[in-house]
Order: sequence, then structure tokens, then C-alpha cells
Amino acid sequence: MLFEQASTRTAAYMFMPLLLILACRQASVSPPPASIGLEVPRLPSPEALVYTMVLSQPRDVAVAMLAHQLPWDESLSGAAGAMAMDAMNGTDPDLWTARWAALRAGFPYPVLTVRLQVCPMGCFAQDLMADLRQELQPGHMLGLARARGGEADYWVGLVGRADIRLAPVSRELPVGGSITLLEPDQQAPAGAEVILVSPAGELWSKALDSKPFSLGEDGEWWVHISAAGRVLAAFPVYVGVDAAASPPFPASVPVPAGDLYFADPLYLLLDEARDMFDWPRPERDPILQGVARARLESLLHPQERSTPDWPVAPSSCRASLSCELEPGQGIERCFRDWYVQPGTRAALLNPRCDLAGAAGSRTDGGAVVVVELGEE
Repeated sequence: MLFEQASTRTAAYMFMPLLLILACRQASVSPPPASIGLEVPRLPSPEALVYTMVLSQPRDVAVAMLAHQLPWDESLSGAAGAMAMDAMNGTDPDLWTARWAALRAGFPYPVLTVRLQVCPMGCFAQDLMADLRQELQPGHMLGLARARGGEADYWVGLVGRADIRLAPVSRELPVGGSITLLEPDQQAPAGAEVILVSPAGELWSKALDSKPFSLGEDGEWWVHISAAGRVLAAFPVYVGVDAAASPPFPASVPVPAGDLYFADPLYLLLDEARDMFDWPRPERDPILQGVARARLESLLHPQERSTPDWPVAPSSCRASLSCELEPGQGIERCFRDWYVQPGTRAALLNPRCDLAGAAGSRTDGGAVVVVELGEE
């Protein structure tokens, strides 16, 4: 397998015109010559130093033929290549791993779709591309790459949405380093807001603009940009520490068989979140455990009880996290969602929240879980 480092990650291309993308969605692609498919795959770099959009041409000729006239992004395709290598080693792709592979490769925007096609060596992923062409919309980016293992080729396609074009942002900074989210002459979308979550779970918010700001605490910061309730970009910036090599909460945690067994896996995942930041684990608190059960009852039977009736002492740290799971989803799904939302992420990581209670219950539609956090 040949890896090729991505070119200098500077944004040198503009979005494709609307009519071109619409035309590409309807275009049919005739199978390329078999000899091209047999060439050794060439993958973009799976890791970048900066977050940026890099619309360019694939170096892999087979990928270039399938992605012809489509908005192929080198950063997003670096993530696709990494996932193709993982699939070759037996790991099934999913949106969570795709999202973190994209962040590692320098794509800070939402990832909407992940597709895998495994076919004989030298094949062209026509079925995969037919699906991706139907999903690509104006403003979407394509990530496409292939890896080869044994007698098979592993094609991975990703679709990302870029509603805004950010200035290049370094993934790693020294303590006190600064970032700029927009170019000086660039206008932010109406109502666009930036929310920062510090490694200690503190929140700051500001209007999106081109003014630089510094990050003075070491650890993993979270940058969340949204407008009109729509996420435009969300990504970590690692200050004074190395970038994480793998996504958080990687393991699947099945829903327990009975309601009495929910608390232990919830506490273990909460401990895992604190361990990632070297913060103390919260203590199991019987009062908050009761609050969690009462909150759970209010969610399961909203007409019978609207609010928990357990007393809670006033505290500078108080948070109630809840999550509904669909059939087949594991409890880790809740923590993954909480980890990337500013408010719930702040509660998970705040070391002042040193007490916890947890509860959960199976339902006909899956499960409901609750985590309560407080301060001693």
C-alpha cells in the first residue's frame, strides 16, 4: 500500500457552482478500463496539521475517474482512506468513527454519510458511487478513497456538509496560542455563534467573526460553530498536548437486560470521560441516584410526574443529562452525543461536578438513560 502525503493544506479552490453539482448527480459514469483499477491505490494523508477544506484532484487515477466533476475534498478523502484501511483489517465503518477520522484528517465540518464497498482487486465501486451521487447536494463535499488487501479492494465514500468555509485552524497549539476562524474579508452567516468548551468544562460564547482569540489552558478544547440551530462546524483544538489518536468511547456498551443493571455501565462511561482529561472521577451519591430515578420516571411517564420530587442542595455545579436510545443502540451512543454538544460536554468534564447518580430503563422503543451531576 502506498501512502502519499497530502499537499500543503491551503484552501485554493472555491465551491463548485450549483448547476455543475446538480448535473454531476445525474451523470452516468461508464466503467473505466480494468488496467487502471489494477494500479496500486494512492491514499491521501490520514492526518493533517490544520483544519481546512482542500478541493483538489485525486492522485489515484481510479478514484479520479469515479470522482470526475464532483467536489472531491482531500481532507475528507484522507478520512475515507483511513477507514478503508480499517475495513481491510476487519473494522466496520460507522458515522462516529467517520467523524473522528475526518477531524484527524483536517475536515472540521459535519459528516453525513459513510459507505463501504468491498469488491475484487481492480474493481470500480459503481454501486457505491451511485448511492453517493444521489446523496450529494449543493454545498456537500465528497471523500472517496480505496485500499487494497489480499485479492480485494476496499472503497469508502463519505459525504460531508460545508455550509461555511473557515480559515485554516491548527489542530495543535502551544498554551496561549491563538486561532482565527474567518478570513479578514469574510462575512459570517447571520446569527452565527461560536461556543468554546475548555478542558475543565467552562463555556464561553461569542459571535463568529474574523478576530483572533487565544486559548490559555492546556488540554482538549472544543469549538462549536452554529447558526439558526444548524451545526456549521465542530472540532477539538489540542493546546499544549498531542492530538488524540483515536475517538472517545470507542467500545460498544450493550443495553443491560434489566433496569437494576443500568447504573454500573453509566458510571463506567462517566469515569472514562473524566479519565481522558485526568480529572477525578465523581463519587456515587445516593441523593443524586434518587434524583436520577425520579427524572427517569418523569421521562417514561410524563403525564404522571413532570419534575423530580427529590431535594437537591443548591450548587454551582448541577446538570441533568438524559438520552433516548433506539433498538440496537448501545449506551455509549449517549456519551458520544453528550461529548460533542457544548452544554452536556461541559457537564461531563467539569471537575467541580464531583457527585453523580445514574439510572436507566428499557422501553418498547429501545431505552432511556439519565445521569445527574452535582457538587459536594
